[in-house]
Amino acid sequence: MDNIEEFTPDPIVKLTERIKLNADKNPYGIAVIKPVSKDKSGRTTFSHLTFKRLDEETDHLAKELEYAGMRKGLRTLVMMEPGPDYISIVYALFKIGAVPVIMSPGITQKEFLSCVKDASIEAFIGSARGHLIRILNASCFKSVTTVFTCGQKFFWGGHFISTNTTEASSEFKTDALKENDTALIFYTPGVTGRSKGVIHTLSSLDATISNLVKLFDVRKDDVNLSLHPYFLLLFPAMGMTSVIPDIDLNFPLEADMSRITDLVTQIGITHIMASPSIFSMIGDCMTEGEIVLPSIRKIIVFGTQIIPEFMTDFMTGINEAVNIVLSYGSTEVFPVSTLDCKEMLTETKHLSEKGFGTCIGKPVSGLNIELITASDDSITHLRNEVMVSDGNVGEIVINGTPVSPSYYEYAKADAYSKITDSDKSVWHRSGDLAWRDKKGRLWLCGRKSQAVKTTQGPLFTISCETIFNMHPDVHRSALVGVGDTSNQTPVMLVELEKKCGKRRKTEIVEELLELARSNEATHMIETILIHEGFPVDGYHLSKIIREELRIFAEKIMLG
Repeated sequence: MDNIEEFTPDPIVKLTERIKLNADKNPYGIAVIKPVSKDKSGRTTFSHLTFKRLDEETDHLAKELEYAGMRKGLRTLVMMEPGPDYISIVYALFKIGAVPVIMSPGITQKEFLSCVKDASIEAFIGSARGHLIRILNASCFKSVTTVFTCGQKFFWGGHFISTNTTEASSEFKTDALKENDTALIFYTPGVTGRSKGVIHTLSSLDATISNLVKLFDVRKDDVNLSLHPYFLLLFPAMGMTSVIPDIDLNFPLEADMSRITDLVTQIGITHIMASPSIFSMIGDCMTEGEIVLPSIRKIIVFGTQIIPEFMTDFMTGINEAVNIVLSYGSTEVFPVSTLDCKEMLTETKHLSEKGFGTCIGKPVSGLNIELITASDDSITHLRNEVMVSDGNVGEIVINGTPVSPSYYEYAKADAYSKITDSDKSVWHRSGDLAWRDKKGRLWLCGRKSQAVKTTQGPLFTISCETIFNMHPDVHRSALVGVGDTSNQTPVMLVELEKKCGKRRKTEIVEELLELARSNEATHMIETILIHEGFPVDGYHLSKIIREELRIFAEKIMLG
């Protein structure tokens, strides 16, 4: 089957034009589908939208919302369960030019409410449950002037909107939208600090979709399992069927993974994009139930440091020919670079195990990548003197149309994270440290803020931890620095595998110290601490909260 043609119309309203293009090219193809119930025999009932219906429904909703007061630029929070109605409403907002405000999955309630206040939400669209949250936290929603209910409505007033219409709707005109208009604001999880509202314009979002089409190698009948609220919004514009599972997407790792494997086998899912932890849990479920997933064509891994062993069980249940791609990026720009899993296993894994870092591949097309001297200072212009040559570690900075130009109302973050070039284009400082090899591949070494600064030079988290993770009794490890920031003592904390049982911990510590001494990258590490269970983020459950581990280490070492 031929790949879907790249769609490059006039640089205006590209996102909404993609919806119409897909409706014209594949009108009865399924855009969005979600399981809603099961009968007594275990057969699943689904709710779905075709591409034609999605285009018509969003035209109808855009008119209804605009008539009720929705307008271009209005920051709008949609609090509904992800599904066909949710997708229709968000794309109707895109057509109007209103700005959906999306919260990162796994965000805490406190951080969520802080983001709502920070974004000065002007319009609110919600289910009954969403409105109850709004009413119970009214002080955080003071800026809201326009309220809509989708579904059952009670006492809170406002407008009622329905996606159920049988009327033929004329096309909604989006002539007023420009490529640099804000398309959406996505709040980061704030695992290590304040959440930031990442602004994406129509042009940056469309360029992101173009790169995702290439990454996914999209074909007409491809079916993608959507496990992340941000990306599930983009898949319909890519021309792919987006399958939304009946699980809580904010906390997918708490779900029954048999629901995922059932969906794959029932619908014939061809693509899954998720973090290694999710693939690990799906793999456990497959092993338990002796399940294979022959329909899978492509796997895209994102979200955390890639540990191949996490996916061993999953990989045994799919065809050997399945293309597994490791992807690197962030909310500000995704994807940044990609690496084929086969290349990782045959060419780079053995170097990672010697402390060279994790290879994240070459940059995707349309992006410029440079490495600059690691510094905590703001940089106003990208000059040659801050550039780092190949083979040396520096901070990754990224430039190109897919890059988010700024944060919402956060001048301090903009001043630090954004660099304006001589041609007025924006470079994004990733905060990640890496080096580039002779083939142009990037090797991720760790976060700049997490590097341990010793008198003999810096130690990088990923470079060191990969070595310790090779030990059969180590589940994962985390490097932290204790003491004065310019003269830190490196401490390696390890979380042991559950299966290692009651084996003497002192014996394991001695083995790890010997491992550290035998490698140039880790020979300065002379302290190993065992931790019962690392603090992690709420979504991936594998992004380690190192600040808490540093405090843990300081209490033990400094008293």
